[in-house]
Amino acid sequence: MSQTVTIPLGTLESWAISAVRYALGRRTYIVSDTAWRLRAVWQHLRAGTREVILRDVREALGAADRGLSIGDDCDREEWRDLVEWIEGRLVQP
Repeated sequence: MSQTVTIPLGTLESWAISAVRYALGRRTYIVSDTAWRLRAVWQHLRAGTREVILRDVREALGAADRGLSIGDDCDREEWRDLVEWIEGRLVQP
C-alpha cells in the first residue's frame, strides 16, 4: 500500500543532500536506492539544491579518480550514471 506524505520543500531538499552525502562511500544497497529516489524527486528540487548535489557527487568521483574510495566499482558506476542523468537534464543557455 502506497501512501502520500506532504513535507515542506526545504525538508525534502535537506534530506536529499543528506542522503547523497551519507551514501557517498557506502558499499551497500543505499547507493542505488539513493540514486533511484533522487531521480524520482529531482524535478521538485530547487536549482541551488541540485547544484549542491551535483557538486558533491562530482567531487567524490574526482577523489575516486585520485585513488580515494567511494565504494565498490558498482557504486562508482551508479554515481557516474547519476551524474550523466543529471547532466542530461541541465538546461543549455
